[in-house]
Amino acid sequence: MIIKVLIGVTIVLLVAYIIYLGRDLYQHRSMIFKENGNFFLQGLFALFVQFCAVLGFSDFALNTPVYRATKWVDDARLPGTLIVGCGVPAILIAIIYISNVAVEPLSLILCIAVQLLGTTVGVRFVTRLPAEKIRLVMGGAIALSAVFVFLKLIGVLGGQGGTLIGFSAKQLFIVLPAIFILSALTMVGFGMKAPSIALFLTLGLDARTALLIVLSCCAIGTTNGAFRYIKSGRFQRKVVLASSIFGVIGVVIGSFFVQALNVDVLQWIILALLVYTAISMLKPKKKSDQVSEG
Repeated sequence: MIIKVLIGVTIVLLVAYIIYLGRDLYQHRSMIFKENGNFFLQGLFALFVQFCAVLGFSDFALNTPVYRATKWVDDARLPGTLIVGCGVPAILIAIIYISNVAVEPLSLILCIAVQLLGTTVGVRFVTRLPAEKIRLVMGGAIALSAVFVFLKLIGVLGGQGGTLIGFSAKQLFIVLPAIFILSALTMVGFGMKAPSIALFLTLGLDARTALLIVLSCCAIGTTNGAFRYIKSGRFQRKVVLASSIFGVIGVVIGSFFVQALNVDVLQWIILALLVYTAISMLKPKKKSDQVSEG
């Protein structure tokens, strides 16, 4: 019953977001196709990105270098374009996962609530923290988690990964503060997907359930920020329109792919994600590469 209510609320959120974004796009329809880039190419790229997003890969990390290299988006509008553009696909991903993957309702609701709290309140605290040290600590933590997941997958630590669909009370004392901090860090350019997935798998959560909770949290948090960016108008509307239309196609294809995957294969894919993220965070960053994850 709780899951059905949550699905209903998420669908209402999706409809409200489409209406709010659609109104802005309609009001500026004469400007949209004057912006940089080929709409069809932008759409095909969005399809690919959102297919990867269903597997837990950061759409911010995939979009940022391409948007800059192609000059589809100028740097001033980059944060808004990243957040507004993934709004519709992200909410749809959450709906699909919640509808098809087993999860303990209380764990999901608490994680989403804390994620919202982190993005609205926690950001005031993390903006004062040294970004370079945060990046290195997070990269190291993800690398250690990747080693742990690898050892589980090859049977050294026993088993082939977790089977839990929710957190115990003791685990929530670890998970909820971590989500609060990670969600706050997303507001200053750090992605929460990979570190959250790493933590959840380390605690024994099923791979699909881990993706469900992380992607649902990201969807709600993204939408929370997207409404503000739409109101301000600080985003590239052509790219956002392409992402909203073609990205949905990528989400649908990706969801069928995930459901057809053997869970062990999915865990190897997630392991690759963790290794990639750890390497990208531990290597020196250029000043131009501030917004890279979501």
